[in-house]
Amino acid sequence: MTSAIAAIRNALGIRKHRRRLPRGPQPAPGSMIINGDLRMEVLEGMSPQLWAWLLNLGWRKAMYKYDRRRYAEIPAQWVVELNRAPSEQWDRMLASGTAAARGQGPLPPFRSQGVGWNAPDLDYLSDSQRMV
Repeated sequence: MTSAIAAIRNALGIRKHRRRLPRGPQPAPGSMIINGDLRMEVLEGMSPQLWAWLLNLGWRKAMYKYDRRRYAEIPAQWVVELNRAPSEQWDRMLASGTAAARGQGPLPPFRSQGVGWNAPDLDYLSDSQRMV
């Protein structure tokens, strides 16, 4: 029954896309932030610069307590590494976390030592040196 109603609403163009959530202050640790079909938990240590960068990409604090939509969850390990990474590597880290959330590849081993991202750049390694 609900699928028939949904089909009628689609055919008549009644459905409206939700507007983008407004920009807001940096969420508290433990909050969830979303962007499209992705979701991640805000962990301790997120810098204001990282939050401003995520805002520019469209990430917003999840405002709906009982949201029935399905999200791909970015693993907590990637969020920790994103918080530790220098700003030049945020785009690469977020892309890797997104791929991991959508199941498009295995999680590589982390090599962080306190602060910063210390994993080798696999682009310059030969096939024999890669840990695949």
